[in-house]
Amino acid sequence: MEEPSKNRFIVATAVLVAGVFIILEGLQITHLGKPAGNTPYWVITVAGFVFFFAGVAVLAGTTSKLNDFFAFIITALMGACMAWISLYADESEMTGNMGFLSDLTGVPFGRPMFGLCALMCFAIAAYAFKLFYTKLFSQVDREI
Repeated sequence: MEEPSKNRFIVATAVLVAGVFIILEGLQITHLGKPAGNTPYWVITVAGFVFFFAGVAVLAGTTSKLNDFFAFIITALMGACMAWISLYADESEMTGNMGFLSDLTGVPFGRPMFGLCALMCFAIAAYAFKLFYTKLFSQVDREI
């Protein structure tokens, strides 16, 4: 594992700490705010874990197997959040202000876009897991 540079360490620590605060809020240990609409607290907790694992991934360095594992975890968690938004988010919370696209934004545009992004995240997560699995067992075969 390589030694992180000072700037990378500071940014990674800040992202990791932000993730911990979001996780604490999602677990309702802290009460700094209230989720929008009908958003359940588990979605907030999962979003916190995305930040947490991103900070851990940066601190861990460039070990190929670890990068693949963290890519799998982070994109799978992001996909879960986006899938929930696509399927269950309160319609009153899905608004958009894109100027010339104002009539197309909101629920008719938002749900399919979040759904598409969720599918993309799940596909990336599956590929990252495949890479991790392949590298993990190819190394085990070489050691035997």
